[in-house]
Amino acid sequence: LVDFEKVLKNLKINFPNSAHLEILDEQIEKLKPLAYGQIAPGFSLPDINNQDVELSQFQGKALLIDFWASWCKPCRIENPKLVKLYNQYSEMGFDILSISLDGTQRQTEPRDAWLEAIKQDNLSKWTHVSELNGWSTKVRALYNFSSIPYTILLDKEGRIVGKNLRGPDLERKIKELLQ
Repeated sequence: LVDFEKVLKNLKINFPNSAHLEILDEQIEKLKPLAYGQIAPGFSLPDINNQDVELSQFQGKALLIDFWASWCKPCRIENPKLVKLYNQYSEMGFDILSISLDGTQRQTEPRDAWLEAIKQDNLSKWTHVSELNGWSTKVRALYNFSSIPYTILLDKEGRIVGKNLRGPDLERKIKELLQ
């Protein structure tokens, strides 16, 4: 982010009339709240029982926010790895919050598909939330992602410490946070 800001400053000096400056400036502003070390943007979403769950409820734990959907094959392939991580580290202060993007126009019964995927993939040990609005979920704009699976790792204070980590990289970062 700092590098982008330096580039923008340089462009403003050398190309003050460029039409691209405003676009670049907007993109940098969008990324600032999601920079490493920033407190993750808060939100509230309904869980599988239609009870609101707030991100702040996970304060004090290392938290993986997992954006996924029942219809997303790569997401479903990742799920067993999440189960393994949860089973291995949950008692040490690690948790997962799964946010489903089920509810796309193609889905006739998104709630049923979502709940069935949770059951099939053995994901019921942690919290699941969804507006069942597909890509129109309010958290998409907050977290500025364009594909799933997508993850954000937070430390115990709720600061962003990792984005889209997988496999050994994710596990290494979780271990680091829990020590």
